[in-house]
Amino acid sequence: MRWLAARTQERPVALVERAVAPGMHMDFVAALASWPPIQTTCEMAGVPQGDEPLTFEWSNRIAGRPHPDRSATPGE
Repeated sequence: MRWLAARTQERPVALVERAVAPGMHMDFVAALASWPPIQTTCEMAGVPQGDEPLTFEWSNRIAGRPHPDRSATPGE
């Protein structure tokens, strides 16, 4: 579990470094707060990193809260 503890500390730092740019405006929850739990869950379950956005969308659908920037379009 030490590897997981290290990863859960590294990933938020990487998110902040990417999100904080001079003059950038952002939605804190969408850009930062919601990703570490999704990333950790995906890593524990063996979900490929590239599928994290899809997992995020699915979790919001299950919870009944579609994310406005990632809502499904007809035909998906």
